[in-house]
Amino acid sequence: MILRQGGVCALCGTGKPEHVDHDHGTKRIRGILCFNCNRGLGKFGDDVELMSRAVDYLESVVTR
Repeated sequence: MILRQGGVCALCGTGKPEHVDHDHGTKRIRGILCFNCNRGLGKFGDDVELMSRAVDYLESVVTR
């Protein structure tokens, strides 16, 4: 799976992919993530709506 991901985290595309990401309901493995991405998803509890609101929030406050 790591090789299919190009040797990097499936989410950020960088970092060391060392953590198996899985669906907590079905137990299906989704990808291999770095520590930071795995931790981030865990903190959001796989709540897509909450993550979407976080994106909206960041887009409204982050200056580029």
